[in-house]
Amino acid sequence: MVGVALVCSLGCSSDGSTSFDADAAASGGGGGTGASAGNGGATGGGGSGATGGNADGGSAGAGAVAGTGGGGASGGSGGSGAASGGGGNGAATGGGGSGGGSSCLSAGSVCTWSNAKDCCSGKCDGDSCCGMLGDTCPKGFGCCAGSCLAGKCACGPGEAECTSGQCTGTLWNDNHCGGCGKACGTGMKCENGKCACAPGGSPGNIVCNAACVDSWTDESNCGACGTVCVGGKQCYAGTCKCASGQAECSGVCTSLGTNTNCSGCGVSCAADKTCSLRQCVCKTGTKLCPGSGTVCIDTATDKNNCGTCGTVCVGNKTCQGSVCK
Repeated sequence: MVGVALVCSLGCSSDGSTSFDADAAASGGGGGTGASAGNGGATGGGGSGATGGNADGGSAGAGAVAGTGGGGASGGSGGSGAASGGGGNGAATGGGGSGGGSSCLSAGSVCTWSNAKDCCSGKCDGDSCCGMLGDTCPKGFGCCAGSCLAGKCACGPGEAECTSGQCTGTLWNDNHCGGCGKACGTGMKCENGKCACAPGGSPGNIVCNAACVDSWTDESNCGACGTVCVGGKQCYAGTCKCASGQAECSGVCTSLGTNTNCSGCGVSCAADKTCSLRQCVCKTGTKLCPGSGTVCIDTATDKNNCGTCGTVCVGNKTCQGSVCK
């Protein structure tokens, strides 16, 4: 009876016959008629139909028709019975018969590190399976990554699944700023999901085309991204301006103090004058004398203004070297 109880604890069919090895016939007696195979038990699948067992000294019984193996929870294939004569090869704790198959332990099932591979998630949290991202939240055991949100294991706010099965922060991560793979450039830091210029730089630093530029001096981004200084202008404190000593003449920065642009754009000096300190003045050796208007007089040769304004050379004398001779 003890033997029967042990057999049934491993898997019994509805008619009480066992689903494992038919070679269990008593020693010395004749082989009995093989029973039909029952469905698989809880741990071992039902074997194929049992056959008549060979007894020591007795004749073999008639083999029964092989039955269909039950679907075991974790076993392999059952034993095969012979048509008549020899005993079957079914194991007491063998795998499930045909139609049986293993299934992983769902999230929330208890397991140990030694059989973590049997968990559906492939991981264990303590001594229990944890849920992967996208799985229904395990009851009382937690998620392998992320948090339980709306009944599912998912990455929380400010996180993203940048690596399969893992949650990565995207609010302060320089390599995943605001989203997976959005890396901040050189000299930049991720601040609340956006790339910004790292602290400690110029007060004019701004982000243009994923790069940090100084809008106070950058002539391609002067004062704002994309504002380009043209016509020779330079960026001064965020404004495009001509350099000191220059004026914008027809959209081009032009140096003042020349004979063609003496005191302003287009202000040129006459041939008898030169530009000095942004003013047209008489050239060296010439003067403006009363009665000459704006014409500069060469007092070295002018007989009416010889040497000085108003000195007239009389008679046949001429002004030579500022002297009447």
